[in-house]
Amino acid sequence: MGQRIGPIIGVVALVLVAYGIAQPPAVTLPTDEILHTSKQPAPAATNAHNIVQLAGPKLVKADGAEVDSSYLAKKDYILVYFSAHWCQPCRAFTPVLVKFYNDYADQGNFEVVFVSADQSQRDMFNYMTSEKMPWVAEPFSKRYGPLTDKYGARVIPNLVLIQPDGKVLSASFANGQSAGPSHVLVDLQQRLAQQKAQKATAAAKP
Repeated sequence: MGQRIGPIIGVVALVLVAYGIAQPPAVTLPTDEILHTSKQPAPAATNAHNIVQLAGPKLVKADGAEVDSSYLAKKDYILVYFSAHWCQPCRAFTPVLVKFYNDYADQGNFEVVFVSADQSQRDMFNYMTSEKMPWVAEPFSKRYGPLTDKYGARVIPNLVLIQPDGKVLSASFANGQSAGPSHVLVDLQQRLAQQKAQKATAAAKP
């Protein structure tokens, strides 16, 4: 019975989150876990290409294909997603994020960058594949890098909404408290709606 409680809790959490009833719980990472911060300071957010500096020159897709990170500088918003396949709350929230991404990909100029807290590269790619993550990820070997230094937390799932210049607009974990990742999606949804309304207003002007 005990072995079945975890999956049951995960399914219940997913249903509650999907309907906006509750935030998924969070998992606190051990001090020596993957997402500890490195000794290298993150670059200061000084220009519109800072996200490229933080992410590094190459990102990867679920199939292992490399992607030049320079395209991130052309996005209006970037969601940095810290997660892991072994984390039950993460497994509850990831399908919600995938659905959001697929529903809004044509409505807004944004991207998700996944930073793995998995214990191996194989686990990371299996997680991306099994959850059908359509976005890019920081290479497994770079998970200790500037993105984690600047936006990582000891709690996952952790979702951070930033601009290309690195400015944080919304975060699921701040000031020692976890508000959960779903409210970050609500914030982005509102921003995308405002953008759409502004474009419609501009297009209607003679």
